[in-house]
Amino acid sequence: MNAEFSLYLTVDDAQTLARAAAARAVADGVFDSEDDYLEEYPHEDVSSHLRMLLDPGLLAGCTIHDSVVETD
Repeated sequence: MNAEFSLYLTVDDAQTLARAAAARAVADGVFDSEDDYLEEYPHEDVSSHLRMLLDPGLLAGCTIHDSVVETD
């Protein structure tokens, strides 16, 4: 069975988003510190922050093939 999930959103505060993504990256062991994450992915890199927060990597009973973030 194939399924497609779409979520459309507006980022109201890119800095808050970046801080949340940095915290997740540290919690997941992807980066040693939030500062390290933000050096690689600055506050303006909204698509990377959204992927960090919304692509779980693993989802029970599913195989995630890819995730895509489009910004304007």
